[in-house]
Amino acid sequence: MATGKSTVVALFKKAGYPIVDGDIIAREIVAKGQPALAAIVETFGPEIVLTTGELDRKKLGQLIFASPQKRELLNETLKPFLRK
Repeated sequence: MATGKSTVVALFKKAGYPIVDGDIIAREIVAKGQPALAAIVETFGPEIVLTTGELDRKKLGQLIFASPQKRELLNETLKPFLRK
């Protein structure tokens, strides 16, 4: 935080360089109906999904920030989808 990433990205965009935003990609791969969301459900159980079929980010956040082991499990679960 507060390291100037947004400023640098804005400069790159202005110069015409393509930008790959990992935060956007991470959200896209766990969207409703995506294989990465299915993998999260397989790993953490169906209670990690809202009634709308979307990831319950608040519940997942509570789970992974309370347990380094679960955070690592999430990272390992998502790694192949992020690399793709």
